Amino acid sequence: MPGVPTGKGCDGCRAQKKKCDEAKPSCSRCARLGLFCIGAGQQRYKFKEKTVFEFECRNGARAKSSHDFVPTVILPCPNSAMDILTSSFVDTISPSTDFRYNLVWMYGGFLEDVPARIGRNSALDAAVEAVVVAHADFCSFRPIQISFLLKYSRALESLRKMLDDPLKARSSETLCSAMMLLICQGLVGACEGLWTGHCEGAAQILKARGPRDAQDDFENKLLLSLRGPVLFEGIFNNRIEFQLSEWNELVLNHLDGQMPEDRLMRRLAQIPEYMHRARTRWPQSAIPDLQLLNEMRSSYEILSAEAQDARQRYALVQKRIDQKASPASLIVQAHAYLQRLYGLCLTVCLLFSSVLAAVEPSYEVILRLETANFAREIVLLCQDATRYRPLASSYVALFLYAAWLGTAEHSIKTSVESQLAEHRLTWSNGTDQVFPVPYLQFLSQRIRHQVLQRGQRLQEA
Repeated sequence: MPGVPTGKGCDGCRAQKKKCDEAKPSCSRCARLGLFCIGAGQQRYKFKEKTVFEFECRNGARAKSSHDFVPTVILPCPNSAMDILTSSFVDTISPSTDFRYNLVWMYGGFLEDVPARIGRNSALDAAVEAVVVAHADFCSFRPIQISFLLKYSRALESLRKMLDDPLKARSSETLCSAMMLLICQGLVGACEGLWTGHCEGAAQILKARGPRDAQDDFENKLLLSLRGPVLFEGIFNNRIEFQLSEWNELVLNHLDGQMPEDRLMRRLAQIPEYMHRARTRWPQSAIPDLQLLNEMRSSYEILSAEAQDARQRYALVQKRIDQKASPASLIVQAHAYLQRLYGLCLTVCLLFSSVLAAVEPSYEVILRLETANFAREIVLLCQDATRYRPLASSYVALFLYAAWLGTAEHSIKTSVESQLAEHRLTWSNGTDQVFPVPYLQFLSQRIRHQVLQRGQRLQEA
């Protein structure tokens, strides 16, 4: 009784015997009627007995003997748990998915290589299951479901077991499972405490593994996506601590050596090293390290020039964008990409200026006008980014955090707080999250005072 592929219409359209346009994540009929769209674009299989005689008769041929028939080729149906999981994940990352809901567009091309690795590592398999459920709930605008919590807990337990095995802990699949759990947290909008936890875990795995395999394209693609979260959190979270060579190992990647994002990540990776140099010098001397300040100012000026270049490219596309254009059009996707790139440039500039002001307070006054302009640009950019909600604008919170940290202008901070509150309401899916303002105050204190605080601890020791 073989499985025969049938239509890809959603459950609602099939029940009403209506034609479904199979759009994802919601077909046009369900979207119009405000219904949850379940199963749109997903391949189904109908199980029925098919005889060779029936096949021949349908094609106008007369059966003579069983020896005259050519066996029909029937597409195989999923026949194991791994096949079903692989099929579900392939459907989840399908290129046909609207980029506003598309995981590959948001989190990186390494996801396209994950299906080939399902079945090799139990932690990765469990994490993939959790991502599939989280993405389905996310696209249907459902709050966190029990089914997701169970799969997420199972994935955490599987990852812990993998980390207990030194050999498996160093595999790229185990590292990938940490990234997949980070994606889950992003989709459900839930994070316990101030840090994700999975960035710390990924950093520990990276530190234990040592140098990566430069010939492993999957690992290189994975690090392209993982380096950003680890770097941004590493600036504030002192439990993520690498040597300069280890930061460089994380950010240097031959797959995008000349891309703007790569240049930004290289500059961002300098911040932990600059902070380390500043706080180790402080107990011995109250005189600023002029060489350090010159290096930081030079890096900041390079970043500022990068931001201006990104702004020009973004402005060119902004003039051509049509508010009614389809999300599937290339101009819309180019606009979304350049918007994200420009926002990332501004974010790195503002973080750099905050660290520069923490090392030498006079720079807060020197850069005040420029950083205020950067923060205003982020506010305007994030207002425009609402058109790409939900997933393709999920970076908005990071950009707004940087805008709040990087300016002393009260009016800008108020605008940022308002946008963060709105973003939190639309993103949280009914879960409780850290309230933005106290969290921002904590991050500001973390950057501006950790040099002094850690210097005092070193002096006391």
